[in-house]
Amino acid sequence: MSGQLFCQFNDSLPICTFHPELTGNEILIWDIDTDLYLTRIALLKKVLSIEEKDRADRFHFERDSNRFIVRRAILKILLAAYKGCGIKHLKYIRGTNGKPQLAGNNELNFNTSHSNNHAIIALSRHQIGVDLEFINPDFDIIPVAEFSFSADEFKFLAGSSNPLKDFFITWTRKEAFVKATGSGLNDHLQHFSCLNGRQLIPAQLQAEEADWNLDTVELSQEYLLSIAARVTTEPLQSLLVNFNEDLLHDAIQECV
Repeated sequence: MSGQLFCQFNDSLPICTFHPELTGNEILIWDIDTDLYLTRIALLKKVLSIEEKDRADRFHFERDSNRFIVRRAILKILLAAYKGCGIKHLKYIRGTNGKPQLAGNNELNFNTSHSNNHAIIALSRHQIGVDLEFINPDFDIIPVAEFSFSADEFKFLAGSSNPLKDFFITWTRKEAFVKATGSGLNDHLQHFSCLNGRQLIPAQLQAEEADWNLDTVELSQEYLLSIAARVTTEPLQSLLVNFNEDLLHDAIQECV
């Protein structure tokens, strides 16, 4: 069955300066600078499972290991807070094509993305996916675009006045959509377009008919974020939340 993508670029997202409730029509985009919490690694590592600690220890560079610990610990802290349980009671399962989700819970959905020290955790009551990318000026975009972009997207890129930025806009949208659906579409990236406006999703790419919003925002001059969300009867609003030390302290006290 077919569906549609509604793609748009936003100058910014509304910002929350407090720990917000998660209502039925919101997507909370938690923005985290992992390097701000490197002095709390010992405490944060206590939040991780044995498997997660083993994974952290397998990183070649200590910096990457520490960033993983921060990302995973804060994810668990937020999930426990919004689910209303202790961190030790969180259980993960793998959905279709390996997309992680909470066991026994169909109301709290999450998705994550990271680049360098920048991490995003998205929470919603609806099906979502996010992709964050560093706009790397040294990245060779042409080989990836030739392999992954549709004919319309490649034509648009060839005529763009800012091909690097437009490449990452398109790429983050594709990745966010694939992550939202959990449908393993990585081999079919050329078969759908994510240019601004309304785009058709070929019927063979969806098990059931659904429409999706794909919103892209420039978090800074160096980072782009795309958010994919399944269209619902009520419009969804994305809110940007800056994670901070106070939230970390309060959450650990409440959830561990």
